[in-house]
Amino acid sequence: VSGFKAKKQKLVDRKCLKDDIDRIMQTGLFENVNVRVVPVGPNEAKVTYDLQERQLSPVYSVTVAGTSILPDEIVETIRKKFREVPALTPALLGWARNRVDGWYRDRGLAFGCVSHFEGVESGAITVQCFEGVIDQVKVLYETRQGKVLQKGHYPEKWIWNSLPFKRGHHYNLEDGKRALRNVYATDLYE
Repeated sequence: VSGFKAKKQKLVDRKCLKDDIDRIMQTGLFENVNVRVVPVGPNEAKVTYDLQERQLSPVYSVTVAGTSILPDEIVETIRKKFREVPALTPALLGWARNRVDGWYRDRGLAFGCVSHFEGVESGAITVQCFEGVIDQVKVLYETRQGKVLQKGHYPEKWIWNSLPFKRGHHYNLEDGKRALRNVYATDLYE
């Protein structure tokens, strides 16, 4: 809904509604979309989208890939929920995404999420995760004029010692905030 062109208290036309319908259909999760427009006043209408979910194949297997820290309990909860339904639905995929994304978010792992689902047509579902593992950390010095320098006035080691994360760690929002606080606490940088 956040991507819709038709928004509350915004003037829209048929093309705008058509674009919203096209956006919904491009997800591949719905068989049909109907829009009802009911006038409620001058230059004012209530817009309702009726969505008919696409019935997808039965689920034969569920795997979770791309994760090294997601607990087995979360994976098993997802498998159990998928086994309980006769056929895959968009709502079930949304539930799985929210469950995994919520686990990452609750731990401050800002980049941990479900990137996509594979095997939706075949019923052999793979929940593909992305975890935001730090692969590179650079120290850059910048002048007040915005010019980037290769070397600063103070040893780079002082900065490295203040960083709570290293290459290979999962990026955590709290570690990022702590790094900024630690660097600022040296009182050597603006």
